[in-house]
Amino acid sequence: MRAGDRDIAVGPATSFRSSATAADRAVDRLRARARSLHVGKLMDASITAKPRRLIPYCLALMQNVPDDEQKKLVQA
Repeated sequence: MRAGDRDIAVGPATSFRSSATAADRAVDRLRARARSLHVGKLMDASITAKPRRLIPYCLALMQNVPDDEQKKLVQA
């Protein structure tokens, strides 16, 4: 499909890709619960835990965060 000067993909592949991405993130959120409990216990046990460790912790919980989103979080 064409919108102005841009081609926009439509069809089964686009729908499947969107569904697969949504399912992948949903599975990551479910798996993150167990990882969160485990890592949380490790961080609680650490006397030297610092706030700067939260970004890698959160990214590890989400697992499949695109590189550009990770860079934005680290920069912020």
